[in-house]
Amino acid sequence: MKKKIILFIILMYYPFFIAMSQDLGDANQDGQIKLNDAIYALQVNSGIKTMENSITEHFIKDETDLITTNRKPVGMEHNILFNATNRYKVTYSGMTSGKEMKIDVLFDGHFYPLSPDNNPTKEKPFVVTIENLPNFHTQAGAWVGWTTRYLPPKKFIIEGYNVHKNRGWVTIADHTEFENFDHSFFVKTEHHHYLKLRFTFYNARYDSNSNNNYAGQITLSELFFIHPEAARPYSGLLPSNMWSANGKVGIDTKSPSEKFEVNGNIKVNGNIVSDDDICIGKCN
Repeated sequence: MKKKIILFIILMYYPFFIAMSQDLGDANQDGQIKLNDAIYALQVNSGIKTMENSITEHFIKDETDLITTNRKPVGMEHNILFNATNRYKVTYSGMTSGKEMKIDVLFDGHFYPLSPDNNPTKEKPFVVTIENLPNFHTQAGAWVGWTTRYLPPKKFIIEGYNVHKNRGWVTIADHTEFENFDHSFFVKTEHHHYLKLRFTFYNARYDSNSNNNYAGQITLSELFFIHPEAARPYSGLLPSNMWSANGKVGIDTKSPSEKFEVNGNIKVNGNIVSDDDICIGKCN
């Protein structure tokens, strides 16, 4: 009897839940709130579910809820593209002015939007390629995507160079046949072994022939590759001139030969303390 009453209440108030979700901006793409959301609330209030279990089921329904975008700050600690311009080989094409672009902005974790100086089209896209990625298979899962604050690209392709069974370039996501209007995009990759990624962006939200002030323009805030088994939390967010390799840390050197190596001068406002000898100059 109790379950029948709950079902009757849901059916009676379901239009109200839809209207409320639209007002709050939480509606899905069809403009309707999922019926499960209403069921969760009623089940908790009626005692059928405990609040703890309901919260777990309600807020962690999908693994993509664990990825940060400009509008959903959750966590990107295993993003292996942080500081990519210093850690890997990053190239880009599609610029019309010939000026060098601060491409490192797309990998600094700051989420500040970057705007290429061209209006990308399918014939002249804006392309970013990242090579020499860590030699790790995606195994249980990895996620790749992009995010921005405004002026998102409408059409794009994300590809990965898969060395598993020598498959070469494979398509991870293809948005060339239908348009994207979200301010972020991410997708779970297949179980592959990617040593390169290529992001190709085509059309902008506002057509270049429109009267909008931003006609033809796109912006990008961050490109990411969430790979939990390939990175320790935030391991890529060292200062731009600091590198860590084989348990050693270097400043202005990518291949430190000691536990800590500095390529330059050191200023110390304090004591240098050591339990062993201190050698200055060429030491044996």
